[in-house]
Amino acid sequence: MGGSRQVKSDETVFEEASIKRLKAIVEYQAAVIRRQYDELQHTQTLFHRACTAAKVGVWECTLDNEMLYWSDSVYEIFELPKGSTVTRDLILQLYPEEARARLESARLQAIQDRTGFRLETEIRTFKGNNRWIRLTATVECEAGVPVRLIGIKQDITEERLLLDQTRSLAERDALTTLSNRSIFQAALKRIDSTQPDRNRVSALLLIDIDNFKDINDTHGHLVGDRCLIEVGQRLTTVVTEATTIARIGGDEFAILLDQQSDTTEIITIGRRIIACFDAPVSGAGRPVQISVSVGIARFVEQTSDDLFFQADLALYAAKEGGRQTFKLYEQLPESKNVRTGSVG
Repeated sequence: MGGSRQVKSDETVFEEASIKRLKAIVEYQAAVIRRQYDELQHTQTLFHRACTAAKVGVWECTLDNEMLYWSDSVYEIFELPKGSTVTRDLILQLYPEEARARLESARLQAIQDRTGFRLETEIRTFKGNNRWIRLTATVECEAGVPVRLIGIKQDITEERLLLDQTRSLAERDALTTLSNRSIFQAALKRIDSTQPDRNRVSALLLIDIDNFKDINDTHGHLVGDRCLIEVGQRLTTVVTEATTIARIGGDEFAILLDQQSDTTEIITIGRRIIACFDAPVSGAGRPVQISVSVGIARFVEQTSDDLFFQADLALYAAKEGGRQTFKLYEQLPESKNVRTGSVG
């Protein structure tokens, strides 16, 4: 009997040891799972924070029923409560018509080719705010059949604003905010193109401020800058027929007129420009009277270089003729068609 009790006790000890060992294994595995869960939660937190910081969200659209699935960041981009039900038809209404057409075309092509696409467009959020987004998509297939689109949507509004500002700095005269010389030259060169729209220009006007050096010497450069700004503003106001108004040098401005302007209208524009400087410019508390001289050349199939040369000759004739006037190249005497000097 005693021996039997001893064997039973050994079995009990063995079972208890086994149970203890199993418990230890389970506890260890539970600890591993908890640690992995915590790491996953940490990773997800970092992912969501990174998405929020980068204004990037993940989206998915099933192709059989066109159900949409959005991450929280996408809801934030479109200014919708997180977890709201969204449908593709509803979201498409937030895209401009032209962007919707591009999106649908790119989407169909990507599904057909089993590839993907990328699109940048402006949207209007559910709260009525305008934003720019970058949308990318990849087609996922099962057994070679497209089943869903997955990708990201990113808010690039700030990026677009910075791009626009950078482009503006590259294209605009810093003082007057008119187009700069490079933009003017590009517009002028378009008349040399063989494209059908090359005849958008009817005339080139070159404008110089009369005796501008004297203004700087007498009143100072701050007043001179104020005069340049005022010239740009007045030209923009009175020459509504312009396709381009640019500052191309120190006190030199250029205007390209649209193709609708005939000779009579061009002469009227020249008179308007001269007349708009009857009123003095207020600069640094003192009125400064300025005037301009204008040279005009009509576009009649000549090259851009010839057009500029003709307008420059007409400007020279206007300055030589007493300033505060305009001259039309085609009305110059034959002797004035050759420039022999320069007039400041």
